[in-house]
Amino acid sequence: MEFEITETALLRFRHRRPGDHNAAAGISIALDDFGAGYSSLSHIHRLGFDKLKIDKSFVMNFDRDARCMNITRSVANLCQNLGIASVAEGVESEEIAEGLKAMGVRLAQGYHFSRPLPLELAIDYAARCEAAASSRNSLSA
Repeated sequence: MEFEITETALLRFRHRRPGDHNAAAGISIALDDFGAGYSSLSHIHRLGFDKLKIDKSFVMNFDRDARCMNITRSVANLCQNLGIASVAEGVESEEIAEGLKAMGVRLAQGYHFSRPLPLELAIDYAARCEAAASSRNSLSA
């Protein structure tokens, strides 16, 4: 199970690591909307997140704004250097998805993949995607 915490809510955890008690229970913590609020590298260091979710305001403008692309790349590199996952929010085109993949971002969400779905349809969609990925991997092996 994974919980997402926004940077705003993060300020409540100044003196505690939210993941301290959760890792043994199989719970991970993702910092949502990274870069859109009170971003601080000390928060990332001190609180030990499992994932950073790159805010969609950078990702959605990735292909039109060099600064957004550079910020996205920098956050992806930071995650890679810290050994944590990066997730790109707001991926709405194949071009953006491919650009993110080229810079090492392996997790993404957005309308390019699917609109929000009810639980039953989301489970079915995930199963179909996993089956398609398994099929592609077996063909290339």
